[in-house]
Amino acid sequence: MLAAINDVISKLSASALKIGAKTGTSGKIFGSVTNLQISRAIREQKGYEIDRKKFILTKK
Repeated sequence: MLAAINDVISKLSASALKIGAKTGTSGKIFGSVTNLQISRAIREQKGYEIDRKKFILTKK
């Protein structure tokens, strides 16, 4: 099981995810990127299904 988890981690960290968002003229995002958007991007771009409730988002 640990090998499978490490495999997923390595594939997810191999390249960046592209998540679309609306921006203003200054380039700032309207609203925020949600855990649902991240979950969908991982499913569509990496082929892994990860429940959106498993993500913990922090502010930076």
